[in-house]
Amino acid sequence: MFTAVVLLFLYFFILSFIIRESIRKESIYPLLYIILFLPTYSFFQILIYDLSQNIFFVNLIKYSKDLSILFIFFIYLFGRKTSVFKINWKITKLDLLFISFSALIFFFMAFPIGEANLLEKIIYGKNLLLISLVYFLGRNINYSFLDLNFINKTLVILTSLSCLIALIEFSFNTHLHSIVNYSSFYLDLYDINPTGNYGLSWTFERPGPIKRFGSFFADPLEFSSFLLIGLSIVLFKINSSKTSINRIYYFIFFVFIITGIYISFSRSIIISVFLMFFINLILIKKYRLLLSLISIGFLISVCTYYYSSEETKYFILDTITFQNSSSLGHLVKWIQGILSINENPLGSGLGASGNSLSVDDQISIGGENQFIIIGVQMGLLGLINYIGLIYYSIINSYKLFNLEKDFQLKYLPFIVCCLKFALIFPMMTSNAEIYTFLSLFGWFLVGMNERRYNNLKPNPVSN
Repeated sequence: MFTAVVLLFLYFFILSFIIRESIRKESIYPLLYIILFLPTYSFFQILIYDLSQNIFFVNLIKYSKDLSILFIFFIYLFGRKTSVFKINWKITKLDLLFISFSALIFFFMAFPIGEANLLEKIIYGKNLLLISLVYFLGRNINYSFLDLNFINKTLVILTSLSCLIALIEFSFNTHLHSIVNYSSFYLDLYDINPTGNYGLSWTFERPGPIKRFGSFFADPLEFSSFLLIGLSIVLFKINSSKTSINRIYYFIFFVFIITGIYISFSRSIIISVFLMFFINLILIKKYRLLLSLISIGFLISVCTYYYSSEETKYFILDTITFQNSSSLGHLVKWIQGILSINENPLGSGLGASGNSLSVDDQISIGGENQFIIIGVQMGLLGLINYIGLIYYSIINSYKLFNLEKDFQLKYLPFIVCCLKFALIFPMMTSNAEIYTFLSLFGWFLVGMNERRYNNLKPNPVSN
């Protein structure tokens, strides 16, 4: 109990400092909160419950996230000398898409559409609204090179620490989540009995069963998705480094990340790695190298498959042909979701799809695909709107990367462009927006990116 109280005190002390600094001056402190806390958001709740057996303490953590982001958002709206109402904003297409997306969410929360009850709709809608909130928070921040350098160092430390913990898990063949009684937490608080072979959910294992490790993240899928951020940093630093020592340092960091991805074993993230290499070479305009690597990659893939073990061959074939249980499950969910969208093009209501805790399994339709989940709940209009958010976040990042004269300031658009592009495939196989840190961090950066792009682009949309 004492340890839990101390940890909670430290958490709220740091949180109060971040909120105070966010009130005092325009800064990246809201982003600092997202980086420092949200990666451990789920694990921290489990740890506190294991130490205290107190549900109230868990709820303090759970609701502090939403309330803190909402409070900082309203401070930025009303409580500062440079509030958003005092800024001569140049409204962009991406701004309008976020406004319309938020309006759609409020519409589906307010009207009795779908089978989910009002509380489930509010909880799910709140989680989607956080995307817009952090975007506009980032949209209000004018960052400097020092800010980017601070963000980079913090993310490098966080990535290294998460990979180190995952390696320790792998070395001892023990899940960190098992040590802090993951199963008891979900059974006592959510009446969910984990069905996996190791007393955890199925996401902690792959066929075999073989353990997958998630470090201090919610699960291995969120951990592996997070490592894409570290990979984007590595690629940028290798491109920009002027000394061999720095390149060696970041190459070691790269090996660390790839090891973490291997330990977490997410097939979609493995594909995302290749997508990130692809967009990286497009950004730095190495088109010939891109074609060469595609050719070499194809030959290596063929040779690897030809000389691999029979077990590996069967695994690859089963995945491609959807005979693997996981792949087949994805396919079934996709078909269910697409049929639902076809039958209800205006939407089946919030909480009607996905695998978040606010979605009732008894009424859930489809899932395993972020685009289909949005389409099922908010109809074709919501789906088109969401695709627009993804499209403009990538294309505007690409344009900003080319507009920036100082290569060091290309850091942010490079990270955003790589991350959002690489996440397209995982979004096709998972409910990716429920990965709290990855989602809110990514959209916050998109907001920061949009402000910079709007200031530099030659032809503003409107005043």
